[in-house]
Amino acid sequence: MKLTKKLLNENKIFNPHDIARVTGEKLYINFRPNSYGRMSETSHWQVIGMDFKTDLDSIAWYNYGQKTFVIFDRADKEAKLAEAKAWVKQRYSLDITERDVWGNWHVTGTMDKLKEIIKEN
Repeated sequence: MKLTKKLLNENKIFNPHDIARVTGEKLYINFRPNSYGRMSETSHWQVIGMDFKTDLDSIAWYNYGQKTFVIFDRADKEAKLAEAKAWVKQRYSLDITERDVWGNWHVTGTMDKLKEIIKEN
């Protein structure tokens, strides 16, 4: 079975947070593109903890306590992702290897768990 946006939406899974919640995983890596306007921010990868903060030393309120890897140049996008994955491996001893349909990254085995959960429904 291939996980598509349509299949996930039919099962009430609309974003990477829902994937982590349904599968019981404790974190994932989220990509945020540039935003423009009054509250503009640069694109970044962010390690999102499920019901906990991943960066207790963060002084930037707009990161909401989540470890953030800022991308200043498009060429740095993959390098910053690798840096985020290495940080998760070092800090939590988890491998982040699986990409979802929205382009975010999850702990190894998450997509297999998700397929099993969808099959049961």
